[in-house]
Amino acid sequence: MVGIWDIVRFEKREDRITAQLIATLEHSPKDKVLSKFLELFDFENELEDLDFLLQVQQLESRPDAMIQGKSFLIYVETKLGDSIDPGQIENHFEGGKGKKPIFLVLCITAGLEEPKSIQIASTRLRAKGESPDIRWVSWRKIYRLFKELPSSLNDDRATFLLSSFVETLERENLSGFTPFKKEQFLAVEEATPAFNETIQKWNLLMDETSSILEKHSIKKVYLSVRCNSTEISARFSNKENLSVD
Repeated sequence: MVGIWDIVRFEKREDRITAQLIATLEHSPKDKVLSKFLELFDFENELEDLDFLLQVQQLESRPDAMIQGKSFLIYVETKLGDSIDPGQIENHFEGGKGKKPIFLVLCITAGLEEPKSIQIASTRLRAKGESPDIRWVSWRKIYRLFKELPSSLNDDRATFLLSSFVETLERENLSGFTPFKKEQFLAVEEATPAFNETIQKWNLLMDETSSILEKHSIKKVYLSVRCNSTEISARFSNKENLSVD
């Protein structure tokens, strides 16, 4: 069982977000939340004898999370970026194959498109005679689903978990573009006068600085030319004196 302690015990942001996702799936109505989550990557199965685990070592594989039912097993690998190591995917497949009649590796990333590494890993495994089932879903799709679900639930705990996870994804910039809020426009309106005043003062400072530098530069050039002229005149004067002698 995944609980609140699992969300805070990890140091890496990636692990904490994964723990929060799994806790939300485990402690919400399975037929209304987990089933909808599985539909995001076209997976359907009987939701019986479910078990949710985090960071379980399997041979050379250590998936971020595991979801398993009576006849299926899903290894979950999450990334806060848009890429994933194909070797890591291959290790997950090798670590979980054969444990359940249905097994797949689920990759969750922040990109808009499926990482090319998934196809690379699949190609390598097929070259070894395997039949890998590797699927992908973006954090943005999860965000949109969890954002909509609370309105259809009559469950305070699930609503709290979903809303909290939605806030986490927004805070971590994993939600994609979201509509502007009224208070954001108010904040901009309040800040605009101060911003404009700052820009005006900055422009005045730049004008004065440019003027000082310009005068300084002209003065330096004038002094340099004058010094050089005096030196040249002195040299010519010395030559004339020498010739007279």
